[in-house]
Amino acid sequence: MARALVIVESPTKSQTIGRYLDSWRPDSYRVASSVGHIIDLPEKELGVDIKNGFKPTYVHASRKTKVINQLKKLARESEEILLATDQDREGEAIAWHIANLLRESLRKARPIHRIRFNEITRSAIIEAVQHPDDIDQQRVNAQQARRIMDRLVGYQVSPLLWKTVSRGLSAGRVQSVAVRLICEREEEIGAFVPQEYWTFEGSFESLAGEVFPAALQRIFESEAEAREKAAGPRTGRKPEIHCADEAAQLRSEMEAADYRVHAINEKEVSRKAPPPFITSTLQQDAARRLGFSPKKTMTLAQQLYEGVELADGERAGLITYMRTDSMRLAESAVNEAREWIVRELGEELVPRKAPVYRGKGKAQDAHEAVRPTEIARTPDSLGHLLGRDQLRLYKLIWSRFAACQMVPALYLQRSIDLLGGRFLFRTTGSRLVRKGFLEVYGEVRAQAKGGKGDRQRNGKAGDAVHERLENGDAASGRRDFFPPTRISEGEALKLLALEAEQHFTKPPARFSQESLIRALEELGIGRPSTYASIVDMILKRQYVELKEKRFRPSELGITVNRILVNHFADIFNVDFTARMETELDSVENGRPWQEVLDEFYGPFAEALSQADARRREIKQSTTEQLDENCPECEAPLVSKWGRNGRFIACSAFPTCRYTRNPDDSLGSQESDQTCELCGSPMLLKTSRYGRFLGCSAYPKCKNTKPLELGIDCPNEGCEGRLVERRSRRGRVFYGCSRYPECRYASWDKPVCRACPACEHPWMLQKQNEKRGEFLKCPACKTEAEVQEAE
Repeated sequence: MARALVIVESPTKSQTIGRYLDSWRPDSYRVASSVGHIIDLPEKELGVDIKNGFKPTYVHASRKTKVINQLKKLARESEEILLATDQDREGEAIAWHIANLLRESLRKARPIHRIRFNEITRSAIIEAVQHPDDIDQQRVNAQQARRIMDRLVGYQVSPLLWKTVSRGLSAGRVQSVAVRLICEREEEIGAFVPQEYWTFEGSFESLAGEVFPAALQRIFESEAEAREKAAGPRTGRKPEIHCADEAAQLRSEMEAADYRVHAINEKEVSRKAPPPFITSTLQQDAARRLGFSPKKTMTLAQQLYEGVELADGERAGLITYMRTDSMRLAESAVNEAREWIVRELGEELVPRKAPVYRGKGKAQDAHEAVRPTEIARTPDSLGHLLGRDQLRLYKLIWSRFAACQMVPALYLQRSIDLLGGRFLFRTTGSRLVRKGFLEVYGEVRAQAKGGKGDRQRNGKAGDAVHERLENGDAASGRRDFFPPTRISEGEALKLLALEAEQHFTKPPARFSQESLIRALEELGIGRPSTYASIVDMILKRQYVELKEKRFRPSELGITVNRILVNHFADIFNVDFTARMETELDSVENGRPWQEVLDEFYGPFAEALSQADARRREIKQSTTEQLDENCPECEAPLVSKWGRNGRFIACSAFPTCRYTRNPDDSLGSQESDQTCELCGSPMLLKTSRYGRFLGCSAYPKCKNTKPLELGIDCPNEGCEGRLVERRSRRGRVFYGCSRYPECRYASWDKPVCRACPACEHPWMLQKQNEKRGEFLKCPACKTEAEVQEAE
């Protein structure tokens, strides 16, 4: 009989831990898994006694009877029970529930202990087993308070949505705020009014014959003021030029001016390595660099944490626990990293004193940051053992950890100010002097094209251009640019050409997965361990969709958000939700959990009561009157919500039961295609699954087909055409019409526009926060601006 039973959450983790313990003390330990929660609130009822101090009713989790019986059996056969669930609050609560369950079922009491480890390595497991601990009841209470609060919101607000919009909808304490952020961003975009602005860039020649670009930086009232004040960092006004007439007048004045070198500045600028990963920054960087969704990142990280089979047959965990908001690193791990860097890369890349990273004040410092368990396990050494995406994520984690223990990158930054008349031009560039941490963790950036028209996010003309120049990018926009060195102050310069370019400010960018997580983190909404589930849930509920890798609210999401904001303004509110997160965190520091719930439930119950009293009014607000009469009874038609989305119905219901799909209305957009079955025109329609072409003779002819983009499939030998599709999660993508025979797919939208450089027949439409929307050639990678028609 095994002396001790070790209970973990994951079957994969149990295999890895079992091997370590068996190699240490054979036949002394048996490892079993609970496969997550075995005790939870009931699925089909509230399960919270609000009047009795929010007392929860716990039941066996669904479909866990077999697991529970197995754990009870193994516990009876063991002399000691060690609970080795995850270190976070959920893991602590799972351990607490297992302990309570086994104590009730065992006739003879057995010692039950809690063991904790931050990484699944042999030394960490043995250390944890040798130093057992007790369950942290305050951490359990923190999880319990959060779970009950979420249950109160979900089970009491969701029925209101069922009665006013459609059955099956849900409202979540945090997910609803995330949807609100996306909806409000869409409103900002819709209300945005572009402003015209102009930028100037000149091409100058020095006495030594060096030709270089410089951008207009400041405009003074007069030449005298320019000579007197140009040295001041904030003198003169930024060139905010808002119309063509003003731009033409200034251009003539600039072309007539005589230019000289006013000032030359050169300095070394260091760039520190980023800190080690926490959960949120791991999800953000994986989205930005690898294109992974938060859910995919956490799934892969879980696999790396639980262990993989190595070349020698041993199973080992490759990274530390991935749900953490602490930047703390074990001293032993830091020393190993520094020794590896000295040995493999050179002593000059290690700072004399190891950097220390500290997170925000509310970070839970019980865990370490996310790092590899052994720095010596380089990504190259594991290439043949990991799947492609596992390896890519591991390389990201490994590189970030190694980089955080390396010296900063060092740049030589040089700027030259040119003064002509009352105009100050500036050219700035930098040259990498020492790579430092960039040896292992280079930055991923979209390449800038041209230096005069950067994207505006705040609607202020010219600000982005000046910010870029003042932060050290070359006026020409080339990252390898460095201003001329054979030049001196006071030297006369020749203006070879002056280019004026018109731009229009652009609205704020829609949220990407990375920027949404960053916004939630900065606002204090949710916690690192919940970001992946938040993003996954709002997509699954079809409140939002991902299009060109950006979140857009669906009509359903806008409707639900409007109801929640109008009737629960103080509950589904960024500030209130952030404050509740802080209050829930305080439970872990000893605050009574019932007190936090009581503080929340008062205003929530009042808002719920008021909304329920206005249920009929809310229902009517989701119904839209149409300028069309029922073809059966002539009563007005209305558009309303049902369990399958919006539909059109007769307002005389239930006397008249006429209904139809909104896409079958006369307002469907005609296409240039005809039905191959009956010859009728095909209509461009939209369903919950995306856009498609449908026969206008419906219901006599029910022919439908995907929306073609007018582009041949790029796969060699394939005769298919590219069509618009939608994934199971509601995300739009573009694939071959001959699927599944041809599996070509792209998240980026192909556009019928030839590449200006290589004449490839089509380009991909992309988007990032700096540039907004732009086109990129899939063949030669040339980038181009999006034209209005596209």
